[in-house]
Amino acid sequence: MAREPRKKLPDVKYHITTKGFRGTGIFKEEVMKDKMIETLHRAEKKFDFDLDAFCIMDNHIHLLLFPKQEEDLSQIMQWILTVFAMAYNQHVNQGGPVFNGRFWSKIIENKAQYLEVYKYIMRNPVKAGIVEKPLDYKYSSITFLANRSLDVFGIMKVSILEALAHYSSFFRYWMIALRDANVSSCSS
Repeated sequence: MAREPRKKLPDVKYHITTKGFRGTGIFKEEVMKDKMIETLHRAEKKFDFDLDAFCIMDNHIHLLLFPKQEEDLSQIMQWILTVFAMAYNQHVNQGGPVFNGRFWSKIIENKAQYLEVYKYIMRNPVKAGIVEKPLDYKYSSITFLANRSLDVFGIMKVSILEALAHYSSFFRYWMIALRDANVSSCSS
């Protein structure tokens, strides 16, 4: 039986995650994490979307993504995952599936939920026991923001400013996270 297509809704932000096939650590090597960032950058040039947050873990990724105008989330994600899968398979010199089926997505319905998802994404490496503080994890958007290196990749330049303007609680969280970079976790 065929899957029901995702509903196309205008002006909606999504929390997206996808995992490596059978839990495989497809992002375990830094070169593959870098390849995903490069792929996100290429997608940003091909499609019209804002990437408000990301975190690339060893076996999965989290994205907080806002397709703009008539862009289709499924088309954006299909392109990102296909391009990355081809690069991954070439890197490991094999073929076959790279991701564990269809990506998961959830609509962000309000500002409070947006903030919770953002914090969840940023805290993911802390929760996994990889680092003690969110800012210690290299492959997270908060670290890119703190290091002011987003313009290197060209992603999130506009959307993060929009988030700061539209989500004052997001701004407060971001400032607390930067201020408290020496504590074990960010305050809620």
